[in-house]
Amino acid sequence: MNKNILRYIRVGVVAFWIPLVLIAYSLKFVWPIVGKISKPISRLLPFQHVAGEIADFIIGVLIILLITIVVGLIMQKTVLRSWTRRVDGLLTRLFPGYSFYKNFLSDATDDEQKGWKSVIVKDEEDSKLGFVVDEHDGICTVYIPAAPNPYEGEVVFKKRELLHPV
Repeated sequence: MNKNILRYIRVGVVAFWIPLVLIAYSLKFVWPIVGKISKPISRLLPFQHVAGEIADFIIGVLIILLITIVVGLIMQKTVLRSWTRRVDGLLTRLFPGYSFYKNFLSDATDDEQKGWKSVIVKDEEDSKLGFVVDEHDGICTVYIPAAPNPYEGEVVFKKRELLHPV
């Protein structure tokens, strides 16, 4: 078997199957606890006598969803950022053009974001679409993608005056 196929299988198992099994296993223990909380709450609802067990289920799902949102908000500041960097690194290794397209499609609206700024590069006789990668002392490093393969292109150094924002 090809080594790439084995690697894709490992990534698929780690990224899809293991989390799915863990969620199912966790719900086996969490659902009875949530049920003890959801039943008294659903009894207070005016439509409980019509909905019955469905109301208990819906309230239970909403409780789990609320807990998930709260935990997600807490973890977003710490764990999620490092995990996102790891996934980003993995995607960059698996798909060679990922980094280019990620920057190409990013909506960089201010200087604090790391996305590339789209510019029109004025040459002597023509103009080209480019992306400002870096700027230092009024000189910009501009990446000009080639067609049809945009991650093959050229890097040029131009004065800021020769560039027009898109």
